[in-house]
Amino acid sequence: MIDEALALGLSPSDLGRPHVISPDRVREDLAALADVVSTGIEVDGQVVQVAESTWAIYGYAIYDGEVIVGEYPDAEEASEVLQAAPHREQPDEDEPGP
Repeated sequence: MIDEALALGLSPSDLGRPHVISPDRVREDLAALADVVSTGIEVDGQVVQVAESTWAIYGYAIYDGEVIVGEYPDAEEASEVLQAAPHREQPDEDEPGP
């Protein structure tokens, strides 16, 4: 259990508190996401559980379509990163296309 807490960037004293997310870890996650966004991939605004202890944020790449832009150990961390990340603007359905 302590190894898992350390792997998540938590201290052993955080074990008794559920869903404690390290602000430093979220900053690191955002920096990594910024690197991905700088390549032209846009954050799509979805957090999806992809395994028992893995949550992902999806994005959009022109050539690949929908892609995973980040994986996180829990939904809380993924949600915090998503809220702080720049998002792809959704086209307005009322506006005519080019």
